Amino acid sequence: MAQAVSAPFQILGGFQKRAGLRSQAKAREYQAKVSDLRAAELASDRRQELNEAIGAIDVIRASRGLDPDSPTAQAIERRTKIESADAERREVLGERFRGVGLRTEARQFRSAGTAAAIGGIGQGLSSIAGFAIGSG
Repeated sequence: MAQAVSAPFQILGGFQKRAGLRSQAKAREYQAKVSDLRAAELASDRRQELNEAIGAIDVIRASRGLDPDSPTAQAIERRTKIESADAERREVLGERFRGVGLRTEARQFRSAGTAAAIGGIGQGLSSIAGFAIGSG
């Protein structure tokens, strides 16, 4: 008799576990969206910093009366752009990879939730079957 009585609780337990795992999946999805926004923000920040650096270089050269088209000036500007682009790529890719990882975790939580619900149903049905066999 106890087996039959516990069956609904086993089923309910599986669905409750699924609800908790779905909640964790939603949290990871939200974190992934934040990561996407952070990547866009980082890219924008790095471009702005690059523009400010190039502007500062231009001001310094102009104040010293240096030719802005000199090979040295062009090399400095080119190197500044390369370094800035490298930093931007590293930071943006880091955030994007973080977002991919979070989305993967979310999928895993959803899958685990489905498995938990099915497991709860299986346990409940097993208890009912055990009761039916034992009392028959």
